Amino acid sequence: MTAKELAAIALRGSKKWSTARIQSFANLIGTPFDRAVDQTDTEVRLRGPLVWSVGGVAADATRGRPWISLPVNGVRLLGLVECEAVGILLIENEDTFERICTQTDLSDDWLLIWGAGYASTGLAVLLRSFSDLPLAAWCDLDAHGIQILTELADRVGRPIRPVAMNQTLFDRGIKYQQEPDKQKANLNLAERLTASAPASLIPLAKAIVRAKGAGCEQESLYLEVIPHLRDLLAVEREPASPPSPQS
Repeated sequence: MTAKELAAIALRGSKKWSTARIQSFANLIGTPFDRAVDQTDTEVRLRGPLVWSVGGVAADATRGRPWISLPVNGVRLLGLVECEAVGILLIENEDTFERICTQTDLSDDWLLIWGAGYASTGLAVLLRSFSDLPLAAWCDLDAHGIQILTELADRVGRPIRPVAMNQTLFDRGIKYQQEPDKQKANLNLAERLTASAPASLIPLAKAIVRAKGAGCEQESLYLEVIPHLRDLLAVEREPASPPSPQS
């Protein structure tokens, strides 16, 4: 049975799998979710220092223009993956992802991945396999952008550093137009996130609440963010600990 088939029957909606439901189901049957049900493979678009080899065939994410697309489960389960990235940057929107791929040099040392909005289970599992690499994400400055990052961090099992998702950018950013009922729903979501989002995103959630559910899309922030992405992603390294005195 596929995951969507099971959800359609048991939950009365093929898209109703949440992180909590996935974990509860796995606990109930004593089997990891991805082994208990079949899941349609999904693509991941990426660019950066990653090579996937299956037999004599290799897909090199540094050579595709402007990016390459790979099957998530295929990459995870088959062949050999070599990744020399210093970190992974997840980007919510398709246009933003391509813009960064084509107009910056970030992919020289960062692995850029298009998250396609709310990330698939396959992508979350794939990210868990890169446990030694820092994770960062740039999402829309709205309630759903915060929720996307919050849910993905929960599914990956470790923090994801938000990039260019702060109150200052939101306050001076161009707010997109919304229907009143949608804006009300975004306000309600932002209010919930002020208590449940990672600490680094709570100031943004509170700013969205003050703005009554307004939001800024990534596309309206290109000039302010993209030229500075490398600086924003710079990881401060702690100085090495001094050697212990010898007796």
